[in-house]
Amino acid sequence: MAGTPGAESELLSRIRWYIRLRWFVLITIILPTVISLYIGTGLTGERVAGITIGGLALASNGLFYGLSRLRRTGRYYRLLGMSLLAFDVVFVSFFIYSKGGIESRSLPLYGLAILISAALFGRRGVYWTAAGSAVGYDSVILANYFGWVHSPEAVTHEATDLSNVVSSIVFFTAVLLLTGVLTDFLTRLLIRKEQEASQAAAALKRAQAIAKVGSWEWDMAADTITWSDELYNIFGIPRTEPVEYGSFQKRLHPEDRAWVTATINRSLKTRKPFSYDHRIVRPDKSVRIIHGEGKVLTGHRGNIVQLYGTAQDITAERELEAAKGDFVSLASHQLRTPASGVRMLLAMLRDGYAGTLAPEQLRTVEEAYLANERLLRIADDLLNVAKLESGRLVLNRQHLELCLWLKNSTRPQKLLSREHRQKLELLLPKGPVYVDADPERLGMVLDNLLSNARKYTPPRGTIRVILQPGQKAHKIKVSDTGSGMSKTEIGRLFGKFTRLDNPASKGAEGTGLGLFLSKSIVDLHGGSISVTSRPGAGSTFTISLPLKPAVR
Repeated sequence: MAGTPGAESELLSRIRWYIRLRWFVLITIILPTVISLYIGTGLTGERVAGITIGGLALASNGLFYGLSRLRRTGRYYRLLGMSLLAFDVVFVSFFIYSKGGIESRSLPLYGLAILISAALFGRRGVYWTAAGSAVGYDSVILANYFGWVHSPEAVTHEATDLSNVVSSIVFFTAVLLLTGVLTDFLTRLLIRKEQEASQAAAALKRAQAIAKVGSWEWDMAADTITWSDELYNIFGIPRTEPVEYGSFQKRLHPEDRAWVTATINRSLKTRKPFSYDHRIVRPDKSVRIIHGEGKVLTGHRGNIVQLYGTAQDITAERELEAAKGDFVSLASHQLRTPASGVRMLLAMLRDGYAGTLAPEQLRTVEEAYLANERLLRIADDLLNVAKLESGRLVLNRQHLELCLWLKNSTRPQKLLSREHRQKLELLLPKGPVYVDADPERLGMVLDNLLSNARKYTPPRGTIRVILQPGQKAHKIKVSDTGSGMSKTEIGRLFGKFTRLDNPASKGAEGTGLGLFLSKSIVDLHGGSISVTSRPGAGSTFTISLPLKPAVR
């Protein structure tokens, strides 16, 4: 333990802690003894002896305290610690000799020195102190028996009987050595647990640094906030700086401060977890994007005990997403421009502007036109995804009458369904149904759902579009009698680039972005989209659009 400034400082702090403990132990022993002597009759000599012993003990502690205040080397501190332990063993032995017959109290007194030796010098100190305690105790017993010392108070009839002397020496020597063994075992166990906890804490710290995730705890009773080291790194502030809720709020981006505070207050009120992405401004004026999550810990009475959570720096990920979105947007735009020109030229060839084509030529041009249309749809989907993820997909809300809108929107779909020998039914209420929505974006959602229904529904199957008005939300349902889906497929249905792995989807074309875009558009409207399905029993997609006050 010695040899480094940190080890020397740790040894000195433990010595000072032991000296403070000795104050408490000495006062606990001396005061009741002296008070009991004053309560009894006579015993004047005992009072003087008790006060003298107590005074010497307290004075010695004061001396050791003064010596501990001197700044010395590690060797000096080790010598001071060993002197403390040796003095305690001698003092306890003298106490036993002078007061006699206190075997019931000798073990705790020696045991305290043995325990402290473990804290100061480890297992070697434990066994040396245990052996020294046994020698000190046995010396008092033998000195009394052989008459090497004479103290009327210490000499009892048990101490003059050889059998009692031998049994006492054997018993207390064994107990003191056993105390040393148990202390060593417990000390090593505690050290191992401390090392495991230290290693776990170090591993957690490394993991937080790699993932750029910091953790925090807010003790509501003490109103104190504790941050992990990585959280200080994320916020760019020194670890010596105290953290308070007010100072945390000041580091939030001004545009995010109000809603972040409202989110935390709502969590405290509802006792529910919270999650958000917000910006912070570091001391160097740089802006970082943070993903934060938190939970409320309540006591057995339901009161809030603690708020705790994590904060992750996701700035690099957001910048990468933005760059990826810009690339996709640029690439899709550059792809769409020549593809639109190709579509116009192919349409002119198909319609005979360059002369009459032979049937085989016309069929080839038609296939090229359809392939180009698929390319344009892919480019449109990628552009919409890029706009969505960059926040540039803006709704143009209108006061929309859904019955009329559905009639107009499903008219082209009916023609396509007839080509596939399918039946498309439109079930509408009698009266008008209004909602505030973007008809173009909502049309993309409907077209996608009907296109999917058409792909997975066999000939002579039925597709239904049902409008169900409600007091809080209107529902548009698109159901089919197609192949259906399993629960596993439904779970990943609205993911990006998701294609179902079932026989009905083998010949189905698409980017896997349609349902992802559809859900995103419905979410932008403040609504929801869900699906119910069973393999072989068809599927039903339900769009729920919240009502808004009608604009007359």
